[in-house]
Amino acid sequence: MKKLFFFFFSFIFFSCDNRQEKTLGLSLETMFSLDNAQIKEAIIEYQEKLYADYAKSISNGDSIYVCVFIKDINDTIKRCVIGSLAEYIAFRYISPFVICNINGHHVFVTMNSGENENDFVLSPIDEKKLIQIYFPKRYKEMSEDKMQHILNYEAENCYLTFNRGELLDKRYRQGLFFDRLLIEDNGKKEWY
Repeated sequence: MKKLFFFFFSFIFFSCDNRQEKTLGLSLETMFSLDNAQIKEAIIEYQEKLYADYAKSISNGDSIYVCVFIKDINDTIKRCVIGSLAEYIAFRYISPFVICNINGHHVFVTMNSGENENDFVLSPIDEKKLIQIYFPKRYKEMSEDKMQHILNYEAENCYLTFNRGELLDKRYRQGLFFDRLLIEDNGKKEWY
């Protein structure tokens, strides 16, 4: 009888614990919204192109998101780079980040340009939760030890450069988030 009671109690305890782990933290609510109409329009434009170009892979269960990198170049110039987030490994390079909902899609926004060493890291448990939520196909492959491929999607980025909130330049090109661009500002060209 004691063995039966112990087995029953253990089963209930571990079942409840396992169920909590499966549901704990697997739903992320976005707490931030975007207040800049020009950036928001550029993100929506980028989403439409990205999701159209990537439609076949999305229908096969792959995940892709828009990631926005914001960098203050100096006290008046701000760069906003809109790019793609196609692999979970990127979580390590964009932390810390916030998630906002734009046009019905989650968008990752970071002030970390990837240019310097990052002092903020996700814990392995939190990284695993994010992978499970945002890259379920990869998570399943990892769990089954059947990692098939790493998706290599190099879309053009959208580079927006602002001077005191005024849009100076918008262009699409491949490159890194911290690339400097030759921008015309007040009649003269500057590298920002």
